[in-house]
Amino acid sequence: MLLDNGGPQRHPGNGYSEFFLIRLSALARSTFDEHGYLVLTATEDDRVIFVCVNKRRDGNEKERLSKAMERWVLRLRAEYPELTGIKWGAGKKVLRELDLHASYQMAETALRVQERLKDDSKHFYEDLHVYRLVSQIGQIQVLESFIQDYIGPVLEYDRQKKGDLYLTLKAFLDCKGSKQDTASRLFIVRQTLYYRLEKIEALLGGDFMETEKRLAIEFAIRAHEYLTKGKAEEWPSDLSPPCEPHCHP
Repeated sequence: MLLDNGGPQRHPGNGYSEFFLIRLSALARSTFDEHGYLVLTATEDDRVIFVCVNKRRDGNEKERLSKAMERWVLRLRAEYPELTGIKWGAGKKVLRELDLHASYQMAETALRVQERLKDDSKHFYEDLHVYRLVSQIGQIQVLESFIQDYIGPVLEYDRQKKGDLYLTLKAFLDCKGSKQDTASRLFIVRQTLYYRLEKIEALLGGDFMETEKRLAIEFAIRAHEYLTKGKAEEWPSDLSPPCEPHCHP
């Protein structure tokens, strides 16, 4: 769980006060116990680290953990309404104490992806999917080059023409190639969709829906989102953001 630096009982340079941490831990113990978890608490700067020991074998670990975290945050904010910016991430379940650090690193990755995508719903590392890879590529230039190779022409077309090909391509892939579902998602008529798909095919090649190339394009889209979501001021000049969807070609 990541707490903002402006939380209550905060002493600059010295972490949180002992009283606040005791109260925080007490709330966590009672809340998590209600949801079938024994919780051990530690702190590191502005982070509160929970080691959650599952006491039930019902197969609903993630659901119970989510409810426990949500309930704990509500209780904490009820006592400390000035506490804002609370985010949390969870690593994979581990069976050995030796693997706890790896799970902690996974939770850090989940928090990093949340921050980058401005999406507070991506709490669990195992639900990050392709972002698990994207977030681990240290050299941004590698991602930018990959993006340029696979969807660069579409991004450049949108930049020059103020078009909607990027959004159309993403929706088309998200809808598994269903033209009807894509047109509905974009609120456009099918003739407009056909026109855009023809443009996309001309830019990316007629094989853009073949398995390996489609997977590369989908990865490039996720990488583009990871680099640009909510970071307009950081966008490379040759990877300009797509326009909002319109209902004309």
